[in-house]
Amino acid sequence: MKQLKWLMVLITILFLVSQIGCASAGVLQVTTPMTVKLANYKTMLLDVSSQVLGLEEEVIQLESMTIVKLKEKGLFEKVVAGSASPDASTDLRLNAKIVELRKVSAGSRAMWGAFSGRAGIVIDVGLIDMKTGKPIGAFKAEGKSSGGTVFAGTTSQAIERAVEQIVKFIQKNM
Repeated sequence: MKQLKWLMVLITILFLVSQIGCASAGVLQVTTPMTVKLANYKTMLLDVSSQVLGLEEEVIQLESMTIVKLKEKGLFEKVVAGSASPDASTDLRLNAKIVELRKVSAGSRAMWGAFSGRAGIVIDVGLIDMKTGKPIGAFKAEGKSSGGTVFAGTTSQAIERAVEQIVKFIQKNM
C-alpha cells in the first residue's frame, strides 16, 4: 500500500514537471504547394468555418484574429471578412476550416491548472484565385496553448498560435 502511494506521488510529480515547460506552439504543414506568388493579389476574402459543431465563438475569434494580424502586416490592400461580406469582390479567397479543437477555458485552467492539459486547434486552409476559381495552395495550421500553471494558456492562445502560422505562410509566399 505504501509503495502504491509513493508511485502515485511520483506519477503526479512527473506529470506536473512535464507540463510546466510546455510553451505554446504553432505548426504548419503544407498539403498542396503554392502555384503562384501571393504578391499578385491585392485583396483577400477570409471565409472561416468549422466541421466541429458548436464552435461559433471560436470561428468568430479565428476570423477576427486573422484579419487583425493580416492588416497589421499590410500584406493586402483590403482584407474582408466572409461573415460580413460573403459576396465581396476580391482577388483571393482564404478558406479556413476548423477540423479539430481541444478547448481549455480560463475557469478550467484556474480550477485544475496543469491537469487541464493543453488547448489545441487544427485548421485546414485553402487559397483560391477568385478570377479563375482554381485552388493555388493549401496547408494545415495547428496551434497549441501552454499548459503548465494556473496562468497558462487557454483555447484563445491556441487559436492565436494557429493564426500566426497562417500569417507566416502568407508572408513566406508573397
